[in-house]
Amino acid sequence: MFPADGGGLDLIGYVEYQRNYRGCIKAHKVALVAQRQFWNSLLRDTVRFVDLQKTLKLMAKAEDKATSTYRRVLERYPNNGKLLKIYGRFLEYVRNDPCTAAKYYAEASKYGTSESLLTLAQGQSSSTSTTSGSSNLTSATGTVNERVDGLIIINASGQILMVNAAALALFGYGKGELEGKSLSMLMPQPWAQQHNSFLDRYIESGVPHILDRNRTMVGLHKDRSVFPFNLLAMRLSGLGGDTLFLGVLRRPPPTSDSTTVRFSTTASGLILSADSGTEGMLGVAASHLVGQQVANLFTDSDVVQSFLVKTVGSKSESETSYKTHASMLHAYLPAVEVELNVQFGGAVEDSECRFLIIEVHPVSDAGAVMALNQKGRLLFVTDKLAAMLGYPIVNMAKMDLNSLLPTPYGQMHTAWLKALDRRPGPSSCRAGGVVHLLAANGAKVPVTLKMSGTKAPVRTMAGADPPRFRGYSR
Repeated sequence: MFPADGGGLDLIGYVEYQRNYRGCIKAHKVALVAQRQFWNSLLRDTVRFVDLQKTLKLMAKAEDKATSTYRRVLERYPNNGKLLKIYGRFLEYVRNDPCTAAKYYAEASKYGTSESLLTLAQGQSSSTSTTSGSSNLTSATGTVNERVDGLIIINASGQILMVNAAALALFGYGKGELEGKSLSMLMPQPWAQQHNSFLDRYIESGVPHILDRNRTMVGLHKDRSVFPFNLLAMRLSGLGGDTLFLGVLRRPPPTSDSTTVRFSTTASGLILSADSGTEGMLGVAASHLVGQQVANLFTDSDVVQSFLVKTVGSKSESETSYKTHASMLHAYLPAVEVELNVQFGGAVEDSECRFLIIEVHPVSDAGAVMALNQKGRLLFVTDKLAAMLGYPIVNMAKMDLNSLLPTPYGQMHTAWLKALDRRPGPSSCRAGGVVHLLAANGAKVPVTLKMSGTKAPVRTMAGADPPRFRGYSR
């Protein structure tokens, strides 16, 4: 635990503790390096007594300095399990005193060696004279799992003071890469540019706009991709310029239906992020859709765009959902009838800094369908076909049709693809006869096919290769 006396440690005290802890680690490393230099000197063919004496003095000096540093810090934090544990390692591996080290290991186990940012935040909140933040924090963090949920503490100027491992993983950063940096580096525009003005507005007025409410936000990953997450932000302690804020970050829950795909777009409809399910619904990877206008994914783009403009212009102060129906383009299949459910994310009350969360749910089932190119390579398969054959859909996208056909048809199929202009025989799959596809377990699955050929989609989706023909399995 953080405290030295069993009580809560405030944030300023924690920063001081971290400085002392790093000092111990640095002195520990210097002692290990000096020890290594001494043993390396003994590996030489000839060793001068003067050189040996010099390395011994350096090693003794480094060990004495590290011992002094540890004792000074432990006097201040005598019950800190983490410090006790690393001092035990110093005694065991540097001082070669395993008996004394065992005593410190036992003390470390007694007090624990974990560091909980959540515990620190709760202690800081409860120590303030204003209790509103404390009660909100207590109720909000009752179900927080620090291994999964991200926690970030910032000051009134937006500087990141502390961040836990889950938040680092969420944004793709390593330990120590975010402390001291501006929180705006984790946001895409325009939120990055305007975040500090939101903080200033709260400091001056005391009126919260996004605090104490669960919000859906978009973050900027280290790889520069944008992703959605849920945020609960609250005032942790302090007043005015000394105010500290805590953010609890969670990945958004999955959609209620596995076939539903979620888009995050700007108020103008520019796609910021999309679920990976777009490949199954539209035949296009989510990464290829980012940066496009979402209205262009529909057959009647003007109608959809007008609907979004009307939604954005709504005067509602709450995150009311808006619904409509439309036909969505598919890279390889006919247009898909879908239902759109639009909600607001971000700073809902600020029209310039809110964005749209668009959930798209297919109204009809596409069935078991595959699309092939002229060489017989699978370009697209539906979830239903993948499930019918027992393959993960990701694996099927890399297969050839030949590998799904039993012997000898797999070996003969390439020649058949070159003769599609000929009239099919009565037993051909193109004539509607029963054929077999190989399942993942090797079993033969009887199917009848309905086939259609095409040179290219009417409106090509970005990232999609034109199919030669489509097969509808039944």
